Amino acid sequence: MKKLISVVLAVLVFASVVTVGFTVFATGGTSSDLNAPQSSNSNPGNPTEQTIYTPDTVKGLVATSVKTGSVALKWNKSKYATKYIIGRAVEADNGTVGAYKRYATVTNTSFKESGLKAGRIYKYRVYARRVKNGVTTDADPSSIVIMTVPQKVAKLKVTGKTTTSITLSWSKVPNASKYLFYRTGEKPSGKGYGKYKLIKTFKGTTTSYTDKNLNSARIYRYKIVANRTRAGISKNSGEKVLRTITKLETPKNFSNKKATTNSITLSWSKVTRARKYELSRKPAGSGSFKKIATIKKASYTDKSVTSGANYTYRVRALRKVGDKTYYSKYAKISSSTAVNGVKGVTTKSYLRRALLQWNGVSGAQGYDIFINSKYKASTTYPRYLSCKLKAGKVYSFSIKSYKTVGGEKIYGTNKVVKVKINGKAYGKAPKGTWVEVCTETQELYMYVNNKFYLSTPVVTGNAGALATTPGYHHVNSRQSPSRLRGSYGGSSWDVTVNYWLGFTYDGQGIHDSTWRGAYGGNIYKGDGSHGCVNTPLDKVAKVYSKGYVGMPVIVY
Repeated sequence: MKKLISVVLAVLVFASVVTVGFTVFATGGTSSDLNAPQSSNSNPGNPTEQTIYTPDTVKGLVATSVKTGSVALKWNKSKYATKYIIGRAVEADNGTVGAYKRYATVTNTSFKESGLKAGRIYKYRVYARRVKNGVTTDADPSSIVIMTVPQKVAKLKVTGKTTTSITLSWSKVPNASKYLFYRTGEKPSGKGYGKYKLIKTFKGTTTSYTDKNLNSARIYRYKIVANRTRAGISKNSGEKVLRTITKLETPKNFSNKKATTNSITLSWSKVTRARKYELSRKPAGSGSFKKIATIKKASYTDKSVTSGANYTYRVRALRKVGDKTYYSKYAKISSSTAVNGVKGVTTKSYLRRALLQWNGVSGAQGYDIFINSKYKASTTYPRYLSCKLKAGKVYSFSIKSYKTVGGEKIYGTNKVVKVKINGKAYGKAPKGTWVEVCTETQELYMYVNNKFYLSTPVVTGNAGALATTPGYHHVNSRQSPSRLRGSYGGSSWDVTVNYWLGFTYDGQGIHDSTWRGAYGGNIYKGDGSHGCVNTPLDKVAKVYSKGYVGMPVIVY
């Protein structure tokens, strides 16, 4: 019997067909973990003569589709097979892969299943089986290991941005080994985008990223892909895409370019990639801003303003992308319509100086003086006494009234006058040492040996009948200390001063006045002296030390 079986098996090798008169178990190999049954005769107690075929081992086993929750397999048809047995081993939540278990039986050469978990390892074994006339024969199994596609990244969003950075966050993908982060930006022309570039690879535990060193107001597109790598398999998820834009820069150099009594012109620096600018205005005392213009240029003239009124303006850059508009932060500035220009200017010239006087301008906080277009001085009073200029020359003087808003001067209309400089006063030109007193500007100047020695604010005679007498005088008395006594208009005085330099024979002179707390300005208009030149103690001491009887004192 043993010899006959050997002959039968030898014939099977070459012809795969044999005729026998007893039971034969023929297998092409089995897999114990699939519990594949051995070939058997349906009636072993009464063997009949039959032909037995062994199926070929399954070949060409491949995955034709692998998705997040499904897989499709196919293989080549196995000769003599009547069905195919499929076993499966599944990766558990803890990462371990279990044993193969018989899972399905199919008669065709493909298999599909859904309901799988994303990003998981699945092992499949497929072997061919022939069942004929109660005899079952199995081929050796073929196997394949697949990984379902990881879940796509969810909840990708912008959580913060500046003009040069964008912070993004996303939800963690189960089983992700890493994340691949790609970026592209709009072209400098603003038309189209470059190619995506991989800019960062993160560990699977990372769920946020700040992209730095970007350009302001530029559109960026991000693409993030989850990846899982295990058992020699690397699988990427689908792409999650997001488009956003960095913040626009706040407009810089926001300033008052020009102001008239009925208009205000504002300007600012252009903002990169800004398409327009939104300008709002708030009148002084008002609680809210009102948008007044949306413009393309980086300047604007507001003509719906009131003369002499104060305003606060704010401007921000904007850019519209699709149906969404992005804004910069606001830049703010205080502004005002201009005060009226200077009028009623009168000019005089004494001793190489120009004396200018004009009508005070309502609302003006001061006046700037320019000589031949160059800034020279500022005064809060409607008068100005120039420095020493060249005698006989004509100078151009500009007088600009202004008010200060937000630390910036808003000028009224410029007033220009020309003055020919006189080198004398009352027909005379002093030499050596002398004193000049300007009653209009309430200033005293002293020159020693033809050189400037000192200047000081003073208080001259009370405007009106007690005004200090203009003219070319000389010191006629000099005393320290000195007792001053007199009366006028029903009042009398008797005081002792430290220094006295008399220059008129009716009692006018230069002396200290320690009872005064201030000098200059408009004090002389209502609280002036009885004609004398009241001078700070430290200054009059110096004047006295250099002065002498006969010294010229020119009052103008």
